[in-house]
This record gives sequence, C-alpha cells and structure tokens, in this order.
Amino acid sequence: MITPRQQSWASQPYSNLGGRHELTTVQFQVAFSETVMGAAIFSGQPYRCATQRFPNDTMMPPNPEVPVCEGCPAGKTLEYDHCKYNSSVVEARLLKTVAQNYASQGLIDSITYLERARVYLYRGTKDNIYEQGSVAKTRDFFADQLLFKNDIPSGHANSLPGSKPWPCGAEGPLSNIPFQNCDYDGPGAALQHIYGGGLAPPADKASLSNLKWFDQKPFYGDKDVTGLARWGLVYVPTSCEAASSRACDLFVSFPGCGFTSYSTFVLLVTNLNFNAWAETNHIIVLYPKLASHGSTKQQQEGCWNVYGQTGANYATRDAPQMLAVRQMVKQAYPKLNTFQVGLTELNVVGEGLKDGAFAMAKSQWASGDGVSGIIERARRPSIVIKMMADNVAGVSIPVFKLSHDPSKDASAQTLGVAHGGAVINACREVYLKAVISLVKLASLQTAFHTLDEEIKMTSRRVNALEYVLIPKIEEMIHYITQEMDEQSREEFFRVKKVVEKKKAKLLREKLEADKELEAAGIKSVQKDFDDTGLDVPDMLYKKKDEDLIF
Repeated sequence: MITPRQQSWASQPYSNLGGRHELTTVQFQVAFSETVMGAAIFSGQPYRCATQRFPNDTMMPPNPEVPVCEGCPAGKTLEYDHCKYNSSVVEARLLKTVAQNYASQGLIDSITYLERARVYLYRGTKDNIYEQGSVAKTRDFFADQLLFKNDIPSGHANSLPGSKPWPCGAEGPLSNIPFQNCDYDGPGAALQHIYGGGLAPPADKASLSNLKWFDQKPFYGDKDVTGLARWGLVYVPTSCEAASSRACDLFVSFPGCGFTSYSTFVLLVTNLNFNAWAETNHIIVLYPKLASHGSTKQQQEGCWNVYGQTGANYATRDAPQMLAVRQMVKQAYPKLNTFQVGLTELNVVGEGLKDGAFAMAKSQWASGDGVSGIIERARRPSIVIKMMADNVAGVSIPVFKLSHDPSKDASAQTLGVAHGGAVINACREVYLKAVISLVKLASLQTAFHTLDEEIKMTSRRVNALEYVLIPKIEEMIHYITQEMDEQSREEFFRVKKVVEKKKAKLLREKLEADKELEAAGIKSVQKDFDDTGLDVPDMLYKKKDEDLIF
C-alpha cells in the first residue's frame, strides 16, 4: 500500500499494477480500484470479457477451458478467447454494465474510482495474439486518463530500449520471448504515465542484491485453487531498505503464462526494466508467481485465472487468486521487514563474515608475531549471550540476547607495527558486528524452527481429531443410538407381551367365575372386555336380590 506523490488524493493508500498477464492486471485494477492508482496493461481484454456472452457470439459445447459463461443457455459455453480473435462482437458498454452490477452487489469497489485511475495500454503492431480490435475494446472500457500506445512494431512482448539482444518484431521461435528491443522503453513509459511524468531516469542496472525471494505459503489459501508457487520475488530499492524511513510506493507485476519454472521466472524479472526505474524512484516491485497446477491447459502453464476455472467469482475481490495478491499487497508494504527479515539478517551475517575475513587477514599481517600477546590479553569475556523465552500465540520461543561490555575488551593498541593495534581493534569491531547479527539470525532460525514444529504438531493433532478421534466418537454415538433404539423396541415388545398375558389371565379368571356362578344357578351376562380387562356381573339380571345390610 502506498501514498502516491503528486496526486490530489495523497491521503489515500494506493498501489500500481502491471506485467505480462494483462487480463489479471485489468481484473485487479477494476476489483480494487479504490486502492489501485493505475495499471500498465501490455495487450489485454476488457474486464470479464472472456466469460461474457455478447449478442453475436457463437455458442460451443461445454469446455473445461471456459467453464463459466454469463448469459449462455444451459449446456453451452463460449469459444475460447473469443474476445481476442473475434473482437467485433465485443460490446464494452455491456461489460461496463456488468462491472456496475458487481459494484452494486459489493463484489468489487465502486467503479467511480476508475475515473481517477491512470491506465497505460500497449499493443505491438505485430502482436499475433491480441487483435488490434480486442485491445481497442479495453481502451473503450477505461476511456479516461488512458494512454494507448499501438505504433511500436513489436510482437506480443514487452518493448525494451535498444536494438539487441532481443530482436524487435521477431517471428518463429523467437516470437515467444517475452521482451523485444524496439528502441522503446515500455515499462518506463508506463510508469511515467501512471505517475503523471516527472520520474527520475532509470538506473543503469538494477542491483541483483535488492531482488529478494519471499515465501508465498502464508497466502496459499486452497493451494489447488490459487496455484501459488512456494516463492515469489520482490525488488526493494536501496532507498526502501528496512533501515530507511522513506515512504515507498508499491508496484505489482503479474507474470504471464509459461513462467512456472524458476529459471524462466528469474529471466523475466531481471530483464524487464521495472526494477531499474524502481531503484531511482523509490518503488517496491512485487512479482507473485504461479506454479503449474490444476487440470486445464491454462492452469498447467501457470496462467492466472481469467476464464473462470475456479468459479464464477474469479473477477471479484473475494476470488482466491485476487484475494491472495491483495493480502500480499497489504503485508508487503507496511510489513516488508517481516517478509525479508530472515534473508536480510542472513545477508548481513554473510557480509559481516566476509568483511571479518578480510579484516583478519589485515590484522595477521599487522600483528606479525604478536598473536600470543593478543591471546594473553583476552582474559575476560566481554560478550555474554543469554537465552530467554518469548511467548508467541501461546508458544514458548527461545530468544537469544547478547550483551557486550566494552570495558572488558583488551586493548591491542600497542601491538604490531604500522598502526597494527588499530588494525587489530578494527578487526575485533567487525567480528563483533558479525556476532551480533549471527545471534539475531540464530534467534530467527530457532523461532522459525520452533514455530514450524509447533505448526506440524498442531497439524498432527488436527489430523488426529479429524481422522481418528472424531470418527471414533461418531461411531460410538451411532452404536449407542442403535443400542438405545434396540432397547426401546425390546421394551415395547416386553410391555406388549405383559399386557397380552394379563388379558389372558383375566380371561381365565372370568371363565372360572362364570363356572362358579353357573354352578350356583346364576346366569352370567356375556360382555366383552373393556380396555381395563375387567368384567363385573350385572346384578339386575340375577334371580334373587342380594341382602342389603345397612
């Protein structure tokens, strides 16, 4: 996130976009237009064009490469890349309506923010991937504050200054190279337009030491859906390093298809001219990377999702890939230190030990035969390292603290010749800095290892709960439920048998009572048993009234 310079809305946070994957750049610009200042689109289609049906479109049978189609009848989809090769059917007005509907539903930012976005659009005259009309439709979609450059004789590639080594407008196998030297600095022109001009000239060469790897694992989400590789790259200008208090801008560059291997990815990142411009203009450049994933050709080539392979919401703020990059943007700028702190300390230790080795060689030359004297003077340790515990999210993490007492440092000022003592003291200072950085690195490495083990343990516990304990408990509950149902059935059957036996007993008793009455000359009145199973003789039908005693 950034605060743009030379803009009237300078109080708002912004980032910029660009790169080879033009469709993703368009999607991100539209979906997050409130926080995106501008976009550099090197060829490309309008927003959601790939999955939108237009009145004159040709319908096709279902196709896994285009699984989503807005406006298609059931069982039909669109021709793959219909916006690229059949631009005459594209209606930018309809796509604007779709974007407005999405914004009204809260799926993307309000499109009113697009009115202030500065968009650079490029298409080479020999581009055989995107027809001229398809890129023109993208121009019609954005319209305001747009610079459309379409007179450079390049192919489907980024145009770079100079005339070699990448031939301009190359054909055949060379046409697949993602950059061509056409004496036109496409990345520089894009940045100049986005920032309204006034940028400093680019550096002669971007420093490779400022290009750093960062871990994309925290942004995976569902890795099978996002397709993120384990590592991405970020270029941090010298003026934007951790120790600097300068406010820096952020530029996100989306690599195109075919950069799943790290070698081709690095080739792309180091040859594009964005880093040279970023170095002199205080711009951090973020290069997210995709791995080969999924089952479609586009996914396996490492293309960003612009055809709906992961669902109909692929162009909204909540789409998996869009959300992942958004989280990178949120963390990369305000928390750049946490992105690179491990690598930074590792680099510091490496540089410190390298300087220390050089200083040691100088001190050995300066001290001559005074090594034994140096050893004798080092009687007391001046550095003490203590281990403390820090609590991070309930996890106890060891932290190493270094304390240095300069008063215990033995002076070597009088040793050696030709200011040999001063050289020895300088060597000690160099190694002291290296030790301090080494202790910091040890704390970081221990913390990473401890947290990694804790995460693995938590994962094992979760797996044990999900696949062992919970199934056992569910099985036990199912067994108890079955047993209780069986007991209920047995109890019902038992009660039924008891009632039947009781009725049979009452019937026998009645028959015996009837026999006794008949023997006594009393006729029994036959009645059915009521629900209670009791039968009382009717006294009115007896031949002789019973005596009444009061």
